[in-house]
Amino acid sequence: MRDIFNKLEYTEWDKPKIITEPVYLDFDIEARLFETDVTMVKQLGNIVDAIFKRSNGSGTQNSITGTILPIELGNIPSTTAAFAQAQTPLFNYIIPISVNVRKRFNIIISRNEERSIISCIKLGNSLVFTDYLNNRLTISNLEGTDIHHHHIILNYGPRYITAIGTDTVAVSCTFNRNILIINISTGSVSRTINTSDIPSYGLSYVDNNLYVVIGKKLTHMMDLTGKVIRTIQLPSRDIHDITVGRNSLVCINCRSIYYCSLDGYLIWMFENEKYTSLRRVTTDDEGKVYVTDAITNTVVVVEVSEHGKHYKEVLTYSDGINDPCGIYFDKKTKLC
Repeated sequence: MRDIFNKLEYTEWDKPKIITEPVYLDFDIEARLFETDVTMVKQLGNIVDAIFKRSNGSGTQNSITGTILPIELGNIPSTTAAFAQAQTPLFNYIIPISVNVRKRFNIIISRNEERSIISCIKLGNSLVFTDYLNNRLTISNLEGTDIHHHHIILNYGPRYITAIGTDTVAVSCTFNRNILIINISTGSVSRTINTSDIPSYGLSYVDNNLYVVIGKKLTHMMDLTGKVIRTIQLPSRDIHDITVGRNSLVCINCRSIYYCSLDGYLIWMFENEKYTSLRRVTTDDEGKVYVTDAITNTVVVVEVSEHGKHYKEVLTYSDGINDPCGIYFDKKTKLC
């Protein structure tokens, strides 16, 4: 491999030769030389210049064409978002996973209320839903054959939610610029964290730290008092949901899944033109990312170990999925 900025190698002919057939040239070029559009243009320009320098100078060599062919690079680490995008999946791969619907139920609302449940988590035997237009949390108890529902009324409309403990949650009230810490057992708000007049979106709690998407382009890692420990730059400026593990940060916008290190370093990206309305994201403990897509009425799982190149629709409209939004994976019970 050689950087053609610095060195040109060629073989001179003893005298000019007229060639009537097309000439095909093969080049071995380091991937880093094609990292950006600007660099690519310079490199291709140098290739053309090198050919013309060794031509007969007649000025008739104007039929040069080029084709860039896709190649399989494997799981090679890279520091650029361009490489992550190059690994975007081109086909639907059969991931060895199956999902069975265990239970289905309706949450009853009053006639004068509008349904606006958009996020959820599981705490023990209870499901907790954010109902942002009605300014409340809805808790559904799954014990026994009957499902009982009750509400916790709030001053603001909650949109995103994460578990803090066995009976405590944090919710972000996006348009009110507040994060609420709520005890589900007592129904009381134990703390209100103001996000300095900047909307807060998805949030995730791990290792005593709360990760919150701020303004769709940053994540604040903070403690439960609201003290910001550090700020993480996200790989896109329109991120709305996030889930954080011990070694990874996964975030989404409407069209893409970004798998990052805890420092925000982009490792890989998943994107498919079919999915344009990604709503929420969650992960299991076996290296899979799950997202809901509202327009296609699907739940999509993406394989982490394959750098986002393998994916599968595990639930669709035929399974009763209609305009899905919230999703949560309980790593203890393996329920989603």
